[in-house]
Amino acid sequence: MAKISKEKSFNRMIETPLGSRVYLPHFGSKLHILIDRPTTLKWAMLFKKYLFECFFDENWNPWDDRLVPTGVTLNSFDTTSGEISCSVNFEDDLSLEYAA
Repeated sequence: MAKISKEKSFNRMIETPLGSRVYLPHFGSKLHILIDRPTTLKWAMLFKKYLFECFFDENWNPWDDRLVPTGVTLNSFDTTSGEISCSVNFEDDLSLEYAA
């Protein structure tokens, strides 16, 4: 069976709300928690934290062995509009960007 692309896997992990999958309750991210909250520096740090955490299960094993993050870089953040852009860096020197 063919695996989905790294980019599709990347987006699926980020955009699935944590707890929304019955058989995989630890799959997904907590980013939905940040909706309608004041966009402060604390909010941006939580965004980075939740973005990093979504790639691992409850035992810190990666959901996708092809996507093991080494860090998240904040590219831009506007406290007025709430727009944020981050790059997630992976072990294989791949870097994918996520913006919200």
